[in-house]
Amino acid sequence: MRPSTPAVRSAARFALATAIVTALVLALVAEKIAAAGWTLLGGVLVAGALRFSGGLLRSPYGTPLPSPGAANRLTVVRFVWIAPVCALMAGGARDLALALYILLGLTDIVDGIVARVRHERTLFGVVLDPVADVLSTLALFTVFLVDNLIPLWLYLLLAARYVMLAAGAAVLTRRYGPIPYRATLPGKVVGVVQAAGAGLIILGKGPVEVVFAVLGLGFAWVIVSQGLIGRRHIRNATRGRTTQGGSSR
Repeated sequence: MRPSTPAVRSAARFALATAIVTALVLALVAEKIAAAGWTLLGGVLVAGALRFSGGLLRSPYGTPLPSPGAANRLTVVRFVWIAPVCALMAGGARDLALALYILLGLTDIVDGIVARVRHERTLFGVVLDPVADVLSTLALFTVFLVDNLIPLWLYLLLAARYVMLAAGAAVLTRRYGPIPYRATLPGKVVGVVQAAGAGLIILGKGPVEVVFAVLGLGFAWVIVSQGLIGRRHIRNATRGRTTQGGSSR
């Protein structure tokens, strides 16, 4: 692990502060003590994990950053809010879970805009932004599965999508070098469908069988898209060219 930098320490403190504020709101305003406790635990874990991210909080030239930046702070917020969203959902507070889930999704949109406007492109955002998306989705759908809100085949399809992405990226990076990541059309479309479907599942409204079918088709589409991107990357790397492919999140 690289030595701690001011940006790393600031990001860790920000994670703890976000967790404390969120926990206080949940405990004092919403009277959700259990969710508040899980939020604090999640904040501690995120702050601890950030201590290992020192190598990511650097400029494109490799120099340590003086601060994480606004876009990276929004990514940190998304990591911290995974615990309360899942805790609220598991505790039956569906309206609160949906409200926080919507806010979590908005941070995903806003951080990209902020990064472009403020020119805050860092390895931290490139690497951990999609990780936050994967963890938040997988955690929420795990709660859905445990509460018997989704069928097992849908969860396995989602898991296969992420396992394929992680394993494929690891193998290709090891063999052919770093892979340039960017959002793809299938990933964007499925992201919108996935968010809408998760919202309907949280509320327990809508034709659930139709929602499951649409989500399943979306996950399958992304799996096929990821396979084609991986194949193109191998072909281009073999020919000595840099691929323009990316990740379907």
